[in-house]
Amino acid sequence: MPHVIIECSEKDLVKDCDQLLLSINQALLDTKEFVAEDIKSRCYVPDYVLSGLDQSQDAFISISLKIMPGRNDAVQKDMAERILAAVKSQLSHRDDQKVQIMVEVTELNTKQYHKIIV
Repeated sequence: MPHVIIECSEKDLVKDCDQLLLSINQALLDTKEFVAEDIKSRCYVPDYVLSGLDQSQDAFISISLKIMPGRNDAVQKDMAERILAAVKSQLSHRDDQKVQIMVEVTELNTKQYHKIIV
């Protein structure tokens, strides 16, 4: 834990997805809240995307950060801001295109989250 799930509305919004994942993992590691091997990240483009009512709307990158409970609001805000900065640094968008970048930090319900290592 944590899990980072990145959804990009278009394939070429970031320069290099591997570098983006590495940047985000490093940003989370820099918070001193996690150890490297616990950070699980992935990035993908859904098959179907619509922002607003037509395809001419802004592109977006939506990031979900799922963490175990116990971190205060200030720590969670810091994590979100670090992720935003990491994503912004990896954008490859054109000047004529706006990109909305959103981060949601969610605490998992420990009664409902289960994990095994086999």
